[in-house]
Amino acid sequence: MLRFLLFLLLLGGPGALPAPRRRRGAASPTAPYRTRYLRQQIDHFGFDENLTFQQRYLVADQHWKKDNGPILFYTGNEGDITWFCNNTGFMWDVAEELNAMLVFAEHRYYGESLPFGNESFSDSKHLNYLTSEQALADFAVLVEYLKMTVAGARYSPVIAIGGSYGGMLAAWFRMKYPHAVVGALAASAPIWQFGDLVPCGTYFSIVTNDFKKSGTGCSESIRNSWNAINHLSSTDAGLQWLSSTFHLCSPLKNLQDAAMLKNWLSETWINLAMVNYPYKADFLQPLPAWPIQPSPGKQGSITHSSYVGRQMPSLRTSLPSFFPQLYVLSMTSYGMEYPFGQLGSAVPAVSPPKFLCTPSLLAGGVG
Repeated sequence: MLRFLLFLLLLGGPGALPAPRRRRGAASPTAPYRTRYLRQQIDHFGFDENLTFQQRYLVADQHWKKDNGPILFYTGNEGDITWFCNNTGFMWDVAEELNAMLVFAEHRYYGESLPFGNESFSDSKHLNYLTSEQALADFAVLVEYLKMTVAGARYSPVIAIGGSYGGMLAAWFRMKYPHAVVGALAASAPIWQFGDLVPCGTYFSIVTNDFKKSGTGCSESIRNSWNAINHLSSTDAGLQWLSSTFHLCSPLKNLQDAAMLKNWLSETWINLAMVNYPYKADFLQPLPAWPIQPSPGKQGSITHSSYVGRQMPSLRTSLPSFFPQLYVLSMTSYGMEYPFGQLGSAVPAVSPPKFLCTPSLLAGGVG
């Protein structure tokens, strides 16, 4: 009912809509969309850079009611847009009942939308245009282009939709370009997560509490693991044991390598908390429902704990393939430290001059 009222208010249309056919935790099985490209300015605000690049976007209009039917516009976040398209079940769920067109816009510097091709991540000069302001301008240009070129879309109400960083973009899109979008749905969007507004440890406190709930000693074990890894990595034999135990592709050779191991382990715990959904999902990796919650009737045990253990290597290797090294920049755009900045040597070579805020909750990682 809440969703029904929300869209009625946003779209301004009276009438009754049928109850949605909800596919919990999954997107459309076939994701029937078309891939399109739009030439965008690399710099929307300056005068020195006149080059352009091809922004990719996906369109699904099989349920769209022409002559100004609504457009649900996904504000792409830090990753390949097809990945988000195939994991955003909500938009696919409501497209038919709202007679809506779905548009998934890719964020510059991700997927195929690389302003300088293979050189996009080469140095700070090429990275200069990786900002939320430039990304929002891309979205505004794309919305206007769609309204001008798609027959029947000139007066279509556009609703921005996004989650996490994409949710921040959706909210900011409505704030900065109110003429382009009539509303925004910002899910899990930390729009207040800046150093002077929210304590830096807030998110990590939530992660820690998730693991505290999963069983007696769970979060404490994770916290203690950082000192254990520090101790083991102080000797060659310990480094060899860590390399063998975690089935690493290449052996750990020094303290810097061990710091990178802690980096990926920490990100695994953080992301498990993030995707601790009450249903099966394929968001980062195939995971069961409640992957870190207690089993019913089994006090102090963790559901699928052996599953999580088996999936640890694949979880860790999947993350760098999705979040490129420049994830550090998107994190600092929130006013947060790169989660593993405390590890010092684990910080990627391309990094901002200083961190805006240091999480005080964690000592070397999550837990």
